[in-house]
Amino acid sequence: SLWLDMAGKTEENTTSRDVAVTPRGLGSGVASISTGGEIVCAVASGEVRCWSWRELTDDLDLSYSWKPALVPTAVPGLPAGLKTVSVAHYAWQPTTEDRGLQQTGWACATGDGQAWCWGDNHAGQLGDGTTADRREPVQVTAGDVAQLTVNWGTALALLRDGSVVTWGDGDPATRSPFGFALAPAQPAGTGFRE
Repeated sequence: SLWLDMAGKTEENTTSRDVAVTPRGLGSGVASISTGGEIVCAVASGEVRCWSWRELTDDLDLSYSWKPALVPTAVPGLPAGLKTVSVAHYAWQPTTEDRGLQQTGWACATGDGQAWCWGDNHAGQLGDGTTADRREPVQVTAGDVAQLTVNWGTALALLRDGSVVTWGDGDPATRSPFGFALAPAQPAGTGFRE
């Protein structure tokens, strides 16, 4: 088992548990798991399944462009055979509205050298050349991806040739050391191999 809900709410359960349980619908063969904020994704038998620790439907969650179910549910639009998934939580203070702190989630999955990302794209972190949110995954043209990790508004990919590309973090408040790119680019001035 790989799940422990610290709040005592697992799926429809409202009683406290002090043991790990496997979420209904996850299946077996879990190869990768990641959590960001209130969203969890896992790759099980080559399929990416995501769920949330709570129902993302109240007014505070209006900014979530992608709202996973309470139980592990397959992400539509992804190819079979994916190997890894990475999830991030992102929060920012909008300057044009007085709505308080906004929070969102986004994720990327990899397999066979490909990268796919979906969810919030406030900082260009999906790597598709835009800042448009995507409810369904878009393929990122990053090169031959060996590993990928995401955090806040930035994605970093290690390519199989040993080089690194990054994208996202168009939010000036986060001040990423990697700069800003709407599509994968080699980080400037970091000493990564060209």
